Amino acid sequence: DLSRWPFGNLEKMFAIDAEKSSRMALLRREIRKGFPVPKAWRPILEKPDNKYGLGRLSTVNALINTTRYVTEKVDQWKPPAVFLAEGGDCDGYAAAKYILLRHLGFPAKDLRITGVRIRKNNSLHAVLVARTGSGKFKNYVLDNIGNYVRSALYTDKYVPLISLNEKGVWIHDPRGQAIAERFANPPLP
Repeated sequence: DLSRWPFGNLEKMFAIDAEKSSRMALLRREIRKGFPVPKAWRPILEKPDNKYGLGRLSTVNALINTTRYVTEKVDQWKPPAVFLAEGGDCDGYAAAKYILLRHLGFPAKDLRITGVRIRKNNSLHAVLVARTGSGKFKNYVLDNIGNYVRSALYTDKYVPLISLNEKGVWIHDPRGQAIAERFANPPLP
């Protein structure tokens, strides 16, 4: 159901003090610093077919997904330089993609780190959702599972629960309320 995905009509804003949210603070801080783009990535990102829209999303997704996956014992977001060096889990991939896309000029209003429930095994996962263009194919999911960028229209294996960017937090499903409350005051990385 697309109405539940980020930028859908069933989402509702969650009241949060953005100054107290360590995740939102990390996003803002790292965006100000700029993404530490590895030298080998620069020519890839500068290719004309990788500069806009779906091409840009696919390139960023593929580059960030080359980072080593590491199961983390503590749910803590890492700055991109640390994530690229040490690896991380799904929320690290989503945050790094978000920060790199912001570095490359995508507006915050079109990007959301989204906590989802995987229907198959009822586990939690994080992806990045990016809005480009208009029409029914405007919301794209950047995932580290399967290394794909897919329209949210065809991403029925996930149920979106919550999303955030450096500006706010949105709830997409009643089960996202508890996650949003944890986002309000988690420990700083």
